[in-house]
Amino acid sequence: MFVPNTRQPLLPAPRRRAQNRQGSAPSLKTFSSALVWLILTIIAVSLIFSYRFLPSSREKYTITERTLDSEYELYVLHHEPSSHFCSLPRRPLICAHGGDLESAPPNTLSSFQAALEAGADCIEVDVSMTKDGQLVALHDRDLAALLDIIRSGGGGTAAGRGTGTTAAPFLESRLPSWNRRLVHSSDLFPIIGDYTWDQLLKLKWQKDGSGVALVEDVLDLILSSSSHDIAITLDIKLTDSHNEILEAELMAQAVFDLLKKTNCGQYCMTWSKSDVFVAAMKIVDTNQRVGLVVLNETSASRTARMHEPLRLQHLGAEVAGVHYRMATTELTKLLKKAKREVHIWTANTAAMMTVALDAGPDAVVTSHPRKLLTALHARAAACARGRKESSSF
Repeated sequence: MFVPNTRQPLLPAPRRRAQNRQGSAPSLKTFSSALVWLILTIIAVSLIFSYRFLPSSREKYTITERTLDSEYELYVLHHEPSSHFCSLPRRPLICAHGGDLESAPPNTLSSFQAALEAGADCIEVDVSMTKDGQLVALHDRDLAALLDIIRSGGGGTAAGRGTGTTAAPFLESRLPSWNRRLVHSSDLFPIIGDYTWDQLLKLKWQKDGSGVALVEDVLDLILSSSSHDIAITLDIKLTDSHNEILEAELMAQAVFDLLKKTNCGQYCMTWSKSDVFVAAMKIVDTNQRVGLVVLNETSASRTARMHEPLRLQHLGAEVAGVHYRMATTELTKLLKKAKREVHIWTANTAAMMTVALDAGPDAVVTSHPRKLLTALHARAAACARGRKESSSF
């Protein structure tokens, strides 16, 4: 008797193999994903460990931007200048931001001396006013680093820049309570205007023992030691946003008096992120060269219209200080058409330097003047080779 087969018919062999592969794929995919995540986790933990528990490693990567320079970026910087760069009638000036940070702490006499010896064409000095009216070469972020190191007992945790001297109790007892919190905050800085000159004199940098300098001493150093006419940019820092007009007027008068005392008028240019100061400086001295900062990095800067390159043309600003993120050949041409020099700041990595130089500015501000000067020499040779090759056709 014939009994019909009620079982599910078998699939053909090829279809059966495909079905088996589909069934095993999810487990293989899950294993691969888990392996990738494990590797990434190990790498992340290793990086965190090396940064958190190895101070020497952290110091190395905090102090310099060299680690951000890939071989490719350095090659492009040295050997692939844009046609616009090669067509410039003269090379951009190299302006040392706070001096030469490869050699000494920022805004110190030793750093400025190193920049002069490196062959910088221009020196940029951060200018702040103390509580008792002294003009000092210091930035709030550097003051924060010095205070943090001193209060932690020294030893060099913030890039080894502090000293661990007995100044800690002296400064701590004179800090307003709110300012103490600022010092320990990761995103806020102490304010130089809350300290007297005598208080700041207590601070020393661990790297070379140098201290905070008066702007007058910095100008005397630059003007007396330079073998050629060197440009000086005074980057004016204001701190009182609630009374900006009064602070700008006081700062402008103090800067004017200092420039007159040091005979720096023909060499010095002042700029600031405060348009109020720029206006005040022109009121105090209509012949003083000033610069407007062009910046679009934050919402606050855009609200203040700092991203508008041709704003306040009635002030007659001679210079535009363009943030490197905004640097383009088109913007450079626009500003030069408006009779403004173009200074691009602050280009520290190879990629930043490439962007800044290719935009064709009059000057580039950098914390590493030796590195940028080396790149300029290499680019000049690359431009010469390009002209020679094109003429041979």
